[in-house]
Amino acid sequence: MVPWRVYQQIAIDLDIPPETMHLVNVLADGGYLTENQPPYLNYDLPDFGTQVTWLDEHPTQGIAFCKERYGKDSAVAATIHAVGSEVASRTEGDLAMGFAILGNYIDDFLQDISRHDIAAEVEKVRSYFDANTMELKRIEDAYDDENPYEYCEYCGEELETAFSYRCTTCATRFPGWSGLVFAEGEEQSASKWREQLDVTVLSQNIEKRFLVLRSKTSLPGWTEEGGQIGQIIDGSLHDMGRVVNIDNRDIQVDYWGGVATSLESGQDITVCSSETMIATTQQLGLLRELRRDFAGWRNEQNPDPTVAKLAVNGPHLSNTLDQSTITQETPVELDDTRSLDGFELDDSQQSVLANILGLEAGDLSLVVGPPGSGKTEVIAKAAQELATRGESVLVTSHTNIAVDNVIEKLSHQDTHQLVRAGRPEKMSKGTSEVMLSKVIDESDDDSVSELLAEVEDLKSEISNMGAQLQNDQEQYEVLQRAAETGPVSSTQMSEVEADIDAKQAKLSDTRRKIQELQSEAEKTSIENADITGATIIRSQLGGLAQVQFDTVIIDEASQIPVPLGLLGMINANKWVVVGDHNQLQPVLKTLSTSDGSPPDDASIFSFLRNRYDIDQWLEYHYRSHADIIGFSQEHIYDGNITIDDSCPEGFDWNPADDPDSKVEAICDGPPVTFVDVTGEQSWRKRFSGSVNTVEVDVVADLVAHLVDERDVPESELGVITPYRGQRTLISDELTDYGSVEVSTVDGFQGREREMIIFSAVNTEKYGLQFSGNKNRFNVACTRPKDQFIMVGNKTAIKDEAPWKNTLRAFIRYATEHGGVFNWDGGLWIDGIDPSNVPSPVPRDQPDIIEPSTGKSPGTGSTTNTTNGTGNGSDDDPARTTPSDPQLRSRVKDIVQLAPTSNSELADEWGLQTGKEAWQYLSSELDDYFERNADYKIQPTEKARILIIESNTS
Repeated sequence: MVPWRVYQQIAIDLDIPPETMHLVNVLADGGYLTENQPPYLNYDLPDFGTQVTWLDEHPTQGIAFCKERYGKDSAVAATIHAVGSEVASRTEGDLAMGFAILGNYIDDFLQDISRHDIAAEVEKVRSYFDANTMELKRIEDAYDDENPYEYCEYCGEELETAFSYRCTTCATRFPGWSGLVFAEGEEQSASKWREQLDVTVLSQNIEKRFLVLRSKTSLPGWTEEGGQIGQIIDGSLHDMGRVVNIDNRDIQVDYWGGVATSLESGQDITVCSSETMIATTQQLGLLRELRRDFAGWRNEQNPDPTVAKLAVNGPHLSNTLDQSTITQETPVELDDTRSLDGFELDDSQQSVLANILGLEAGDLSLVVGPPGSGKTEVIAKAAQELATRGESVLVTSHTNIAVDNVIEKLSHQDTHQLVRAGRPEKMSKGTSEVMLSKVIDESDDDSVSELLAEVEDLKSEISNMGAQLQNDQEQYEVLQRAAETGPVSSTQMSEVEADIDAKQAKLSDTRRKIQELQSEAEKTSIENADITGATIIRSQLGGLAQVQFDTVIIDEASQIPVPLGLLGMINANKWVVVGDHNQLQPVLKTLSTSDGSPPDDASIFSFLRNRYDIDQWLEYHYRSHADIIGFSQEHIYDGNITIDDSCPEGFDWNPADDPDSKVEAICDGPPVTFVDVTGEQSWRKRFSGSVNTVEVDVVADLVAHLVDERDVPESELGVITPYRGQRTLISDELTDYGSVEVSTVDGFQGREREMIIFSAVNTEKYGLQFSGNKNRFNVACTRPKDQFIMVGNKTAIKDEAPWKNTLRAFIRYATEHGGVFNWDGGLWIDGIDPSNVPSPVPRDQPDIIEPSTGKSPGTGSTTNTTNGTGNGSDDDPARTTPSDPQLRSRVKDIVQLAPTSNSELADEWGLQTGKEAWQYLSSELDDYFERNADYKIQPTEKARILIIESNTS
């Protein structure tokens, strides 16, 4: 990581504003960023060097540029940064040297780069380092910082708590995040890109700032008009500009500077999509505005619609975030308590919906949506109800899948005007009818029709100009061939070249005009819509970025880093943030942790949930067999979810039966099965990760049996694993079963199958921390409806996994609630007694209404005291004044151990599992315990009074 924190501290010593130093840091090091992306980081770069090299290789010009463009302070900041780069070049690898010698080098360096117009600024820095030579060593050491998020990038001080809201030293909002976002972008920029495209620069027009590139092959899908394109240089991706036109194999790219300016006609380069850089640019830009109270947007003269929207929403957002507590919104009375599919919403779903509908400007709703709790139903219903009340709603997330899940449900059931913005190839088939392009084309709005008519006229004009340009280019090629064999008039060639340039420039201007018109048509169409679906990044692009929404609903927020989540929130002034802190967290590649999880508060959901005690839970689970979801209920959610009566229970199984094969025994076994194999993990260079070939073979055998012998539809069977390499190996083995989805756990969140096979892979201590990560395994084991089969090495897990590892807990759970099958021995080695297995209770049919609840099965159940799902009557004397000594003793345990958990109470009471403790609590002691903000068990006031009375009697 570049040593921004030291630069910031030096700048403060020299009375340079931290904001100025930070800006120079971003400009100098952010070569991969997307330049000129208003209103985010709408900066200018010089026309010398490249986005990567302009200051490092041209320090004198770079410092002078900063002074002219950004003022004297920025020239001092640029000089500090130039010194840092020189320190790195002098000390990298085996070039380490004493600070005295290093000081002499830097002194000479500063004298060499100085000139009359920047002499004062350079001398100020030179004098500083002459007096503080040891600071050079600090710069050198800071290059080895592994965790930049632990320091504030404005004051440079180490943070007391990572991902806190404000720096305790300088009060900067979201300290540490800019450094981390930058590092993540840098890591992504250096990655190997899969969709590389070799092209030749056909023409370069520096005056009009556009390139025409010609591909050597057919164009891939990402080269669409409006997309961002970058050049790969030395393994890193550097943004070039925006694609404004595609014609056969030719790509026209508009640019503003950077690497594109140095390209020449005839040059061969490699390009690929650079849209991921837009995300980094947007996040850094938003963090910058947050830290200066949105002054850049609020003070802009004659702002465009995007800036005007952000200038309004930004203060709403910061005002809410500045509050240490938030008052819970006032719920409304619901007129309709049925879902879009027609079933009655359960109590928790109704409560969440009522609170969402009660939001006012500046209000926030946090919804915890555990697996199978009807989260998509609630989001869709909330969007519908808000639209019915006249609001404009944005449904967004970090992935297209999450957005499509909601929009598909709305498109099938809702009569409101829907729009799904984004690339068609990335959307699901179910959203095709509401794609933005289709909505625009079919719009009956007169203004949209006029815009489209003008676009068609311009396209016709482009067609004519293109034909003329083609003729000119053919004429030029004839002259070039003639020049190879004889004299050709240079004047004639120059005239043809000039004519070609003029036509290309006119084409470029026309295509830009089309882009503007299409963006305006997009804005108008979305403003006419009631509900819009788009990813967070797409919501900040084109005409969509200009649209002001009343409410934004952010799904899968537990996987969204804080800055990206803020980008989603700033689209509106009311926010519904839906997630689950017990499922997958954000993927941050530059953070190295033993189990792959980022620190607390890394996701927008966890940050908001931990900051404000206002979350609401969707409490009932409807998806899985009771034994499958029972593991998460007990070990992940600590009893805070309830298994609905509609979930099937029991099973037909007798381990004493003599199956024809091992796979038949497993596939005919209980809903929860652990298959014990002796395979060891290994590392494959090809995949840069861990694989387990023995598990691959076992998984392939199971899939073949399920599909070929059990007639399980391939579409209802999923195979998931923590590692991409293992996924690839399994996919290679299942080529005959192409409809069986093989995925990583991270790629499967939010989806479900009838049956899931999970390959654990790991057999070594540190790997087991990753595959046994609580959140990751929770996602894996809650995907299936009817059967979950885990394949792993039982001995390795017991010997190497940490004591509280989730894989350990699952083996114990499988022993108690299902079975453990030894693959090599071909027999069940652990499992429940089949004589105690209850008869199977099938999943209820969704069209049968339960008279007692008024709800269809699968939508919730009434609370009762026999299954541990609710409170008993206050008139029950056994509940209000327990005379049983055991009851009183256990109430006393709750008081003494609080805060406690189901598992701790089970240990104290000599019970086998936390589930038994939870059942006892909810059936016998409901009046004597409650959950705190962390959902730990604590005594009620009634329990404390009972214990006091017992002690005094």
